[in-house]
Amino acid sequence: MTAVQMPPPPPERDRRPPGTRPLGWVLVLLGLTVFAEWLDVFAVPWHVVLPLTLVFIGGAHFAGARRPRHGGLTVLGMVIVVALATSAVVDVPFADRLTDRNASVTGESP
Repeated sequence: MTAVQMPPPPPERDRRPPGTRPLGWVLVLLGLTVFAEWLDVFAVPWHVVLPLTLVFIGGAHFAGARRPRHGGLTVLGMVIVVALATSAVVDVPFADRLTDRNASVTGESP
């Protein structure tokens, strides 16, 4: 009599919600963008950040379409849509406050 061989266990799946990875990338890219502008590496048109974030979240939603749950991505996309709609109606000059610097010269010039 031969022993019955058990099939190998299925590989473990990533149990994190599908929205955590894109949200992390958005936060990292936003932080790097603010830092690069602070160092005067390049100027960022801040009116483009929210639409690009929405495009990125939509792409992540599309890429993970085979997974059954998209709760976090959907909520994040809805929050960004509300922020975009609010910024279209109300003029919020957050870009001026974000990187505004005051410089003063002390002493005499040669």
